[in-house]
Amino acid sequence: SNTTSEGWNGFALLVDDVERYAGAALSFSLSQLNLSSSVPHFFRLAYQRDGVSGDFTRAAVWYPNGTFIDPAPGPS
Repeated sequence: SNTTSEGWNGFALLVDDVERYAGAALSFSLSQLNLSSSVPHFFRLAYQRDGVSGDFTRAAVWYPNGTFIDPAPGPS
């Protein structure tokens, strides 16, 4: 589906269940977060409409060895 036609105009990013970004950027660099590379990190995304988040995804996981596991399908 087309997120713009559904009224979504931003997104929110949770890292380890803490909101680390919310806004309308079309791209975001994880290097801005200065994450520890010695532990796994959990990422969840939600579309936003005028600053209000929809349902977040289930967690994707980034492991210290560089492995990235996509989130399971479905809402959180």
